[in-house]
Amino acid sequence: MSPEAIEHVRSSFARLQDDLGGTAALFYRHLFELAPQARPLFPVDMQVQGDKLMSMLATIVAALDRPDDLEALFADMGRRHVGYGAREEHYDAVGAALLRSLDEALGPDWSPEVEEAWSQVYGEMAEAMIGGAANPDPPGPAATSGAA
Repeated sequence: MSPEAIEHVRSSFARLQDDLGGTAALFYRHLFELAPQARPLFPVDMQVQGDKLMSMLATIVAALDRPDDLEALFADMGRRHVGYGAREEHYDAVGAALLRSLDEALGPDWSPEVEEAWSQVYGEMAEAMIGGAANPDPPGPAATSGAA
């Protein structure tokens, strides 16, 4: 990502800090409107789930300038989400729900540049998560044979 795109994501996420719970609630409301079949994958009480979502977004935002770390994080997330019942077809709805919730939460601070930056983050995340889900056994350190 360009430094400008990273700044758009970071500054917009910073503006959400006063109401992270509200933003999480918006996200899940939009997700379940777009993909009602995904609702059973989540607990009845969404408070803890919303906290986890916003904590993960904070981790992602903080690591935007470390793409290798992010790719590994996203791949690991993809492997874990398989166990939660996530399927590849859910990713489009998640991305749309994320953008809609950010648009609604940010109001006049949502701009085409901010939308493009968040779209890029989510696109990279979804691609790496789908790849991680398809490869449940992450590559380990290279083995040394000891043979000459």
